[in-house]
Amino acid sequence: FFSPVRVVAVVVVLIAVVIFYPIATGSRVDKAKLYKNAQADINTEDYEGAVESLNKIVDLDPNYKNAKKKLSQAKKGLYDQAKNSTEAGDLENAEARLALLSEIDPTYKDVPKLIEDVKKNQEDEANDQSNSNADNNSGGSDNTGGTGEDPGNGDNGDNGPGPKEIG
Repeated sequence: FFSPVRVVAVVVVLIAVVIFYPIATGSRVDKAKLYKNAQADINTEDYEGAVESLNKIVDLDPNYKNAKKKLSQAKKGLYDQAKNSTEAGDLENAEARLALLSEIDPTYKDVPKLIEDVKKNQEDEANDQSNSNADNNSGGSDNTGGTGEDPGNGDNGDNGPGPKEIG
């Protein structure tokens, strides 16, 4: 009944189950949880979180539900947010979203051109800011009424008005 061959076979099967069952079921659970999180992220317009979750799903199982379709939806959401940020003048936010898009899909729509445009706009803003600062610092007044002399307060022999006597 307990031949050595049967005992070894049973032990091997048990070891395989112990090792591989959590991996197999865990990836199913992880994909389902990631997919649910991605859907919630899309609903709240957190496209960065959605892209992160959906990329993990697609890496694990490219054919999982409609993960690729949802990933396209999340990328479009990121793209739209980047365009809106650019139009609103929020170049830092636009650049961050475009960088993420470029990382996951370098050829997505016109992302490379938008990145160039945002960087050029940031450079222009920086130049405008430095020119504005230079204008504010040149030709300024020394607040002495144009005479270059200290009006004085009368307590050091400078002939200015002295302190009032209290009587």
